[in-house]
Amino acid sequence: MQVFGKFPGLPGLFVSAVFSAALSSVSTLLNSLAAVLLEDFIKPNVRSPISENTVAIVMRTIVIVFGVSAIGLVYIVEKMGMVLQLSATMQSISYGPMLGIFSTGVLMPWISEKSVFVGSLVAVLSMTWICIKAQMAIVTGSFRHTKLPVSVEGCDYEYDNSRYLNSTNEYEVKNGNAIHHISFLLYTMLGALITIVVSNIASLYFGRNKISDVDKKLIAPFIVKYIQKQSYKNVQTSEKLEME
Repeated sequence: MQVFGKFPGLPGLFVSAVFSAALSSVSTLLNSLAAVLLEDFIKPNVRSPISENTVAIVMRTIVIVFGVSAIGLVYIVEKMGMVLQLSATMQSISYGPMLGIFSTGVLMPWISEKSVFVGSLVAVLSMTWICIKAQMAIVTGSFRHTKLPVSVEGCDYEYDNSRYLNSTNEYEVKNGNAIHHISFLLYTMLGALITIVVSNIASLYFGRNKISDVDKKLIAPFIVKYIQKQSYKNVQTSEKLEME
């Protein structure tokens, strides 16, 4: 911005470009939410067909409600830590179990649908609890994620870094042994691991699929090769036993 400030009009163009990019993404999300609510929740529960005028009014009302809600949430989000950390934390509630379901489907064909459902449900509940506890700890100040160092030692470029160095003390991490004190970048992996582990444990109760009944196109190729080798070895073993 200091470079742009030397040329009249460029700071305004820069800010307008940033705002236009943000508003285009927000408008797309709001319209998508309105369309999903209309098609999946409103239309199936209405007996008579909805006119185009009513559809337009409903969609605009939904957009206004979500837009006002998003503006109101700004005052809450600013007290919940970094935006990147908050976004990654909230997304891990669904991304972790989804990664676990996908990994289970392509790598573990012996696990049934019921077992995967139980595993994903446990993962969603566990990650929801972990993420909420982490955000509450950040809001109350009992926990802070580690900040990267801002030292410029060995750098040839000269600039005033004193204000950054003086502000690092307020971000000191308060040690804790709770599970939500791990890095938020590990939440997705943790959700996936919970899904996989619980699904395998649940398969002991719900039973396992017959691997031969599972479509090989839905399994990872190296797993298919391993299954074929094991089945070939089992056939050879059974033939030797019959000959004896």
